[in-house]
Order: sequence, then structure tokens, then C-alpha cells
Amino acid sequence: MTGRYDVVLTSSAKHALTKLPDKVVHSVAEFIDGPLADNPHRVGKPLTSSWEGHYSARRADWRIIYRIDDRRIVVEVVSIGHRENVYRPRCNPVAGQSKKVFARVMASLSHTTSPGRSP
Repeated sequence: MTGRYDVVLTSSAKHALTKLPDKVVHSVAEFIDGPLADNPHRVGKPLTSSWEGHYSARRADWRIIYRIDDRRIVVEVVSIGHRENVYRPRCNPVAGQSKKVFARVMASLSHTTSPGRSP
């Protein structure tokens, strides 16, 4: 290991902190300043699908989603939320974009006619 990582929070992660219960904020802050900064690869699990390249760390029922830049020795916390909804597309900008593209494709398909149907 090369030493402690610098941990930065995105604006959406900072906003999420304001919505958490005080007890959870304290736990998350201790985690970010301690184990996450010390060894981010060990405390979280790699994610897949639309969250590929990110990690998820647990604090009770809450999840901290982050990515690691080993070259710069930086951890960027991108999302913090309850385990039931932190992985949903609206919390993930990449997945949100995919959803918008899908909606546009579906809208364009609804304007075409199916075989055997008259326009």
C-alpha cells in the first residue's frame, strides 16, 4: 500500500449526507476518515453492470458507493444511501443516461408500424 488515500465527496454525495440520520452521518464520517482512506480496496466490494468501476462499502443498512484512482491516490465517494435504493438508476448518472436513451428509442419505435398493421 502507498499510504492513505485522499477522500473527496461529489456534490451528490455531500447532499446525500444532509439527508441521513445523525447517527448514520457520524458512522459514515468515521468510516470515510478511517478504513476507507486507509485501504479502499479492502473495505468495499467491486460492483458490476452500470456501476462497473465502482465499489460499495457497508455501514449497517447504508451503502457508500465510491471509485478509486490509484494513480492519484484518491477515493471519490459518488453516492451514499440506504441499501434499498442506492443502486437504482437515478442514483447512478451513467445508468440514468442509459434509461434516457432507452426511452428515446422506445418512443421512436412507437411511431413506426408493425408488419401486418396499416399506418
